Amino acid sequence: MTATILPLRGGVNGPDPAAALARLEAHLNRCALSANTVKAYRRQARAYLTWLADPQHAAEQADAFLDHIGAEAAVAAWRRALLAGGASPATVNQGLAAVALLYEHGASMRIKTKTARVPRPGAPRH
Repeated sequence: MTATILPLRGGVNGPDPAAALARLEAHLNRCALSANTVKAYRRQARAYLTWLADPQHAAEQADAFLDHIGAEAAVAAWRRALLAGGASPATVNQGLAAVALLYEHGASMRIKTKTARVPRPGAPRH
């Protein structure tokens, strides 16, 4: 089954993901973040865009940069994929923070994301 994706904002095709990444990188260069944080955020944002471009996800997440609903659905799917792939909750949350910045500074969208639960140090594991 195929469907045509229509943006919620008429006449808007959404930003180019590569341009969004460039705007995020410019923002990160201006921030007072540690070099390791900047490097990690760049890596995570690129990983998200690579995941979106994968033919397995591209059709399903075609509206990832068209509107908030598409963006939040794509990020939620990526979060599930990371957790299913064995990424730690801390790594997932770092990725979500980077992608939230990608949308905020690269696509002018503030998205809501559900973070992964990080167990407290010393808490029993089930």
